[in-house]
Amino acid sequence: PVDSSSPMPALSSGKTPLLLFYGRYAQVVMVRFNPCLASRMGPPTDESISGPPLWGKGLERYSAHVVHNSSWIADLEAVDRVHPYHQPSLADRYRHFLFTFHDESVDVVAGGYTIEQRVGEIPGVLLELLREEGASP
Repeated sequence: PVDSSSPMPALSSGKTPLLLFYGRYAQVVMVRFNPCLASRMGPPTDESISGPPLWGKGLERYSAHVVHNSSWIADLEAVDRVHPYHQPSLADRYRHFLFTFHDESVDVVAGGYTIEQRVGEIPGVLLELLREEGASP
C-alpha cells in the first residue's frame, strides 16, 4: 500500500496480534497479523537482498511477499513436535509473510492479516493507532 522503501518499519511488542507499522510522506500503514506465531526483523537489507535463497525465486526489494513452502514454518513445526499437544500441519494454518525494506526485512508467520492506512504526521498517527489497538506506546 505504501512504498516499503521506508527506512523505519516498526513492530509492536507482544505476540498476537502483531502490528507492523511503516510510513513515508505523512502516510502510515499498519499491518495487523492475527494470530501471529512468530516474527523477526533484521537482514537482509536492500543491499544484501541477493544473499538469501529466496533471491531469484520472486524476492524483490521494497516489496511484500508470501513465501510458499516456507522452510521457516517447517522449522517451527519441527521444534514444536516435542510438545505433548503438538498439532501437525502448521503450514495449513499459517503463512509466511516477508516485507523487504531499505535497512531491514520483516518476516512474520501468521494466520492472516488486515491492512489499515492513515494520512498524517507519522508520530501522531502511530500513537493514535497504538491507542486504538490497546497497546502502550
